[in-house]
Amino acid sequence: MSKHYIAVIEETNGSFEYKSEFLFTTDEDPWVYGKEVAADWRSGNTEYDSNVGGFWNEDTVICLDAVKEIPASDFEVLSKYLSVL
Repeated sequence: MSKHYIAVIEETNGSFEYKSEFLFTTDEDPWVYGKEVAADWRSGNTEYDSNVGGFWNEDTVICLDAVKEIPASDFEVLSKYLSVL
């Protein structure tokens, strides 16, 4: 049975850091799916750089910062306000 998740992408560009949240549903490992989203977040760079823990897009590092399972009722409400990928 599929489970619902909220995840956070963190982007670091020099001294600037910003985060974006998104929702998804999967019956697979949520961290694997989240990293696929992170790899395609800005540039489609699928080369993971273990030195920085993420994917490069020019001078920006894109990382999957967090994944948390949430109840279906929370997913339903949050999907009105956040992107579902």
